[in-house]
Amino acid sequence: MHRKIGRAQQQATTLTKPLLNRLLNNCDNNVRGLRNEALLRLGYETMRRRSELCAFTFEDTCKAPGGKPAIKLNFSRTDQFRAGNFPPISRELFDLLEKWKSIVSDESYILRSISRQGVYR
Repeated sequence: MHRKIGRAQQQATTLTKPLLNRLLNNCDNNVRGLRNEALLRLGYETMRRRSELCAFTFEDTCKAPGGKPAIKLNFSRTDQFRAGNFPPISRELFDLLEKWKSIVSDESYILRSISRQGVYR
């Protein structure tokens, strides 16, 4: 129905550095808090869409030439031919992802669901 009569899109709120810091201060020191911090930092630093964030795996983290940390973007709406892109990430995020990887102990997706009991899948 909205396609026929039209409807204005609702603009999402911008994630600014002060807002990011407020959100990070609310992350606990448990499994869920660590996952949430990884989600927030990964989204802020890479500026990716939700589907692109969910598609990141631990195998995508790498070192770019010069030893700087990066994460491989395998596919995106703007890269339909999968040429790949390596957006840089901070050392802090890279270390956080390594810590998260040691907790979940597999090479699967970085972002995953966590049950109320703190069990990740």
